Amino acid sequence: MTIISISILNRSGKVLLSRQFVEISRIRIESLLSAFPRLVNSSKQHTYVETESVRYLYQPLESLYVVIITTRGSNVVEDLETLRLIRKLIPEYLPLYASLDEESILEAAFELIAAFDEVVDWGGLRENVDVQQVNVLTEMFSHEEKLANMIKESKMMEAKEVAKRRAESLSREKSEREKLNKLGSDFGRLQGRSFGGISAESYQASMTMPETGFTFTGMSNYGNLDSKTSQPPMTVENSKVVSAGIGGKGLSLAGSRKQDAVLEALRKEGELMTSPAAQSKMGSTSEEKQIRNLKTKVKSTISQESVHFVAQEDIVLEMNRDGVIHSFEIKGNLILKVSDSTKASVRIHTRLGDMQAFQVRTHPNIDKNLWTSSQVLGLRDASRGFPVGSPLSILRWRLTSSEERMIPLSINCWPAESSTETVVIIEYELVAIRELENVFIHIPVPKSASTPKLRGADGEYSFNSRLGVVEWKVSIIDKNNPQGSLEFVTEPAPATSFFPVEVSFVSNEIYGDIGIESVRGYSDDSEYKFSFEKLLTTERYSIVHD
Repeated sequence: MTIISISILNRSGKVLLSRQFVEISRIRIESLLSAFPRLVNSSKQHTYVETESVRYLYQPLESLYVVIITTRGSNVVEDLETLRLIRKLIPEYLPLYASLDEESILEAAFELIAAFDEVVDWGGLRENVDVQQVNVLTEMFSHEEKLANMIKESKMMEAKEVAKRRAESLSREKSEREKLNKLGSDFGRLQGRSFGGISAESYQASMTMPETGFTFTGMSNYGNLDSKTSQPPMTVENSKVVSAGIGGKGLSLAGSRKQDAVLEALRKEGELMTSPAAQSKMGSTSEEKQIRNLKTKVKSTISQESVHFVAQEDIVLEMNRDGVIHSFEIKGNLILKVSDSTKASVRIHTRLGDMQAFQVRTHPNIDKNLWTSSQVLGLRDASRGFPVGSPLSILRWRLTSSEERMIPLSINCWPAESSTETVVIIEYELVAIRELENVFIHIPVPKSASTPKLRGADGEYSFNSRLGVVEWKVSIIDKNNPQGSLEFVTEPAPATSFFPVEVSFVSNEIYGDIGIESVRGYSDDSEYKFSFEKLLTTERYSIVHD
């Protein structure tokens, strides 16, 4: 028996992975593999096909082929046994919870080649091993290496703690120095002023400074600091540090004009909300907190049982401003999380509605015959059980469409440019989903333009100058609030400057009609309690100009 090569190809003949066990040129092996798809299509054999010089043994693997090329004099029975072993090994070395597709094969190429080398030695002869022995050989566990890694990690953690404590100490020292420098600067300015011709009462009254919160007393030593008064919480505008100087007329503070100038500068830099309603609600919210809020998801209110399911769908959509859909895809996953090891070996009885338009696929370790015959999800090897404590995608579905009535939310953006300004009107309308929550709509604005003048909107809005986007948030869109609009004015700019418009939202309603009827033990058929929830999110939802 001489095995020349073990390869994995897709249905069109593209080589994803190939391992050779004899001396053979790259041109020769590529020629042999390129001829394989034509031979399969024209042959009536199901397991192998022969040419004048070599024999191809193959087995379909979902959308892929596992192909072994041998000499014609090789023992075909032993070669078929090797093919079946290779077929069992491939799912073992794919990434956790991955499907049998091109991306997973390429990601696990190194591990697969190492496993193939344990099955076939150099020269093309089969080793007498099984799946378990190959796993032990490829794992290459070393107690010394594990101990060395633990010592290394311990030293790294210790170094990080020392660095963290040192950084905190330096930060405290720097903060104290800045406070002392500021107090010394204020002291010097006050001590250098001339206070001739005023009484002690008027002097003491004039030394109260509300803006800074300090009060100075005493005639003989009027530079001493007496007390620091407390202030009420400030809004976004007055929370910024405003330096209050002593004016030329006696002790009157010339801070109002300076404060107005500083606030105007802050508005230009995008540090202040331009919406009064948003200012009163958000207070001193920083830009980083706003960005984090854009990614907030709806937290589940369902009490999770020890067997919990999540039917999650991600939407990928791109359409132009006229409503023409370029691409629309729904990617769904049924995720199982088992938190009790006694309930790991189960069978899930599902309920599928009208799913004819969807492409439905099960996890590679799921018993496909059981699923096809009765729509029951169970492991092929029930003794292993589902993973405990880790979520597992046991079922996937996919839908593509070009119909506008299928999208959850329709967005129209209408920039109107004139010689002096550009008026942007953006509208939304609920279409296929009954309720959406935490809807965020981001409209880009040319970075060279000044702060947009917002005329009004349904919901909350703000302008982020650093990112150059108008951020529009609507907490909920449902049948009672299916439509809304936003209008703002900015400097003249071409319409393409306000695209792409990015949208994100979440919902408890999904497109796939899937449910769970019951969860039963594999051995005793006892019924277990379970919890089930649905979640719709956006992976990418873009409205482009053309």
